Amino acid sequence: MRTLLRLLSTTAALTGLLVLVLWAVGRLMTDRTLPTQFLSWIPGFLAVPAAAAALIASRLFARRDPRRRNRRPARGLRGLGWLGVIAGAAYVLVVQWRLLAPPPPAPTASAVRILAWNPAQHLAGFEEHLRRNDADIYAIANPPLNFRWVAMQEHLGPEADGAKSSRLLLMSRYRILRWGTTRLGVQGAKARTFRWPGGGMVSIDQGEAIFATLDTKDRLGRDITVWLLDLPSDPDIHRESMMAEAAQTLATFAGPIYERRPAYPDERLEDQPPGFPPPDIILGDFNTPRGSHSLKTLTTLDHAFDRAGRGPAVTWHRKLPVLAIDHAFIASWLDVSRYDTQSLGVGQHLAQFVTVQPRPDDQD
Repeated sequence: MRTLLRLLSTTAALTGLLVLVLWAVGRLMTDRTLPTQFLSWIPGFLAVPAAAAALIASRLFARRDPRRRNRRPARGLRGLGWLGVIAGAAYVLVVQWRLLAPPPPAPTASAVRILAWNPAQHLAGFEEHLRRNDADIYAIANPPLNFRWVAMQEHLGPEADGAKSSRLLLMSRYRILRWGTTRLGVQGAKARTFRWPGGGMVSIDQGEAIFATLDTKDRLGRDITVWLLDLPSDPDIHRESMMAEAAQTLATFAGPIYERRPAYPDERLEDQPPGFPPPDIILGDFNTPRGSHSLKTLTTLDHAFDRAGRGPAVTWHRKLPVLAIDHAFIASWLDVSRYDTQSLGVGQHLAQFVTVQPRPDDQD
């Protein structure tokens, strides 16, 4: 019995240490390699408590053994483990959750509110969920097929405008000047079957992107270009490769680009330079956790969370959110006065809420 207790105590202590080591490797390497990609998806707010629980179990097993010398093999492991737990908890709270960061600037009269969401479901009354959460720009991935533009047009006002690809939708209080869309050409996704009442389809997700340049000069002092992306969710696609392929597609985009005209249809522009126009805001479902190295392959813009976020700010899954895979990247000339994520009560993802405004020192 004593041998079993000693074995259980040592095994529990080693388990706690192993959890911390694997999590630390995932944080250091993130998705630079495919094996560490999976380690980087381990949430710190789960790894650290799990390690602490294993160390507590080790201590409880040791206490059941009355012979002190039998407790020694696991004592040193537990001491090392508790140092790791303390360091890991500090990292999660201070670095990942930014609990000690200074508060973001207060919103000004020029602030623009953004709601970015991937419901990933066919929802009844979809527009009402959006209208209850007022925004100036709505960026929606995978909107329901029965989406009613008229309902949102009434909500957004007389200048309301929108652009839609096969599964991406941008809506705005500000007039769209130009827009375009493309598939991202990501390789390696598996065929998936989608079903809904009365229909369904089989598709291979290569990712999709849409951009729109909005007439925000009166509000922000200049027009802004917003990108909305939806990337494949297959876990075995190496994220570094996926982001590189998406970035290459966006950089070599050859159109078409459309100019919005007062009367339909939009006019196709000719002789445009290659690539999506430089973004001021990038939104969407990247299916890649915040802090991953691969995201820097796609954009060098700051994450809105790093400017104004607090706490876990996770987005998936709505019913048990553990991963932050939906993102908002913001250009340096814009301040971020709000970034958080909230459940809208339906769908598979939490929505991102972002508020931006011109920096006071911006002279452009």
